[in-house]
Amino acid sequence: MIDGGGIIHTVAGNGTSTYTGDGGLATDAGVDNPGGLGFDNCGNLFISEVGGPAVIREVIFDTSCHIHAAQNVGVNNIVKLTDVKTYPNPTTDILHIETPTATYYTLINMLGAIMQQGDLKSGDNSISVAALASGVYVLEVSSCESRIVKKVVKQ
Repeated sequence: MIDGGGIIHTVAGNGTSTYTGDGGLATDAGVDNPGGLGFDNCGNLFISEVGGPAVIREVIFDTSCHIHAAQNVGVNNIVKLTDVKTYPNPTTDILHIETPTATYYTLINMLGAIMQQGDLKSGDNSISVAALASGVYVLEVSSCESRIVKKVVKQ
């Protein structure tokens, strides 16, 4: 997480590529090859892991908010991190964002500044990133139900 002063804080993972630590502190857990991030309406974080067993792990920030139990649905019904596809990544000029429904995107640099934002239609969308400096960016795709965060590399 990047705070308002631009300082990066670890919220999950101990730096090892392992599947360990369930039930303990999020910063003590090993995270095996994270593939995407998502947030629920309570602000709790979900991390999809593509290494080892393909799982979605939850980091609870608000213990008083339990929308999962209230809605009585499984994790796969809350956040589907594989529903939004981005390619090519790394990219040079055009980034394709494929979404199953109409959504909104925000492209953020590593200092937290919004570089681009706009509406996305259902299906394949193309956005130009040619004017952006080379580097790593955070792509946030959001709808009324969820928010998905992915890393994008601009060459």
